[in-house]
Amino acid sequence: MLFSNIPGHSSLKNVLEASIESDHFAHAQLFTGGEGSANLAFALAYAIHANSPKTSDGEIDLDVGVTRQLLKLTHPDLHFVFPTATNKANTKRSDALSNNYIKEWRDFALSNPYGNLYDWSVFFGAEDKQCMIPKEESKHIIKTLSIKPFQLPFKTLIIWLPEYMQAAAANAILKILEEPSPQTLFLLVTNNIDQLLPTIVSRTQIVSVPPFQEDDVVSYLKSIGTEENEAAQVASVSNGSLRVAVNLLGKTENNHSVFFQKWMRMCYADDFTSLVFITDDYHKFGKEEQKTFLLYAISTLRNVMLFKSLGDKSIIPNLKDDAFIKNFSSTLSIDSIISSIGEIEKTLAYISRNANPKICFLNLSIELSSIMKLSASLV
Repeated sequence: MLFSNIPGHSSLKNVLEASIESDHFAHAQLFTGGEGSANLAFALAYAIHANSPKTSDGEIDLDVGVTRQLLKLTHPDLHFVFPTATNKANTKRSDALSNNYIKEWRDFALSNPYGNLYDWSVFFGAEDKQCMIPKEESKHIIKTLSIKPFQLPFKTLIIWLPEYMQAAAANAILKILEEPSPQTLFLLVTNNIDQLLPTIVSRTQIVSVPPFQEDDVVSYLKSIGTEENEAAQVASVSNGSLRVAVNLLGKTENNHSVFFQKWMRMCYADDFTSLVFITDDYHKFGKEEQKTFLLYAISTLRNVMLFKSLGDKSIIPNLKDDAFIKNFSSTLSIDSIISSIGEIEKTLAYISRNANPKICFLNLSIELSSIMKLSASLV
């Protein structure tokens, strides 16, 4: 993974490349961004760029063995810690440590750097398990970093999703960050900086990785063989997440669109019996599909709000279902659309934290029905 492999983000790339070239950067950096962002990709690229030999013109020398090892994530001076759980190969929690999953992790990080914890758990065979970074990892971290680099300028440790560390492991990391060994580079990658210990955050340099621009999502999807029309449509509802965009392929125009319109009509009609049945249908989705649908719903309602505010569908890029959006926008006020989006965002957060999706979706449906009923009396 090189900076050039990451779609878009030219400004951030320039900043990070300049810090490496000037040899002036913090020993501990925290790459923060939402799920589906390029935060892991940037951490991987930063580690490779900071440690790779350079040619006479300052570019990475791709022909030397060290660089090839780094690109495969196999160099002995490059280490990883990440959430794990037991699986068929490691049935004891004490054996389910990062080192025992390192081959799977390298394959996952290289093939799906924009994936989330769920994707990783499925990849290594622990889909139904609770992943974490246990306290036993702290011993491995301390032992690893007590040794000088074998060959590279820095002994580099990338910790993916440190918000899943147990307290004992987090405290061990804190001690190392306070008194780092020479020639050590820490790169932490988080999707939720608010869940980290404030003392850890304060000892790192924060690198904020924004969502992808829509054009960058389109370019990425086209590069993996997606037709331009579908790529544009998916990008418009992906909220800057490559992971969401990939998961939406083949679903946006069909499954999600039909389900959303049907659901909205039930909410508007205040048809409680039908809402109970459609809640059962929603519950049959997998957890990730449930979350993806809610993201699609948020994006569609934003298009409804844009259409109502501007009154011109041509201003909204890649707008689909324009007949539905036009008709639906006439039944809702701007305030009701904003309230509806807020309710869906809250439900998305609850489901992400393992709340019961069936209860959450039915409650959301009732809330939206109430909002629409009030809006109908005001429009």
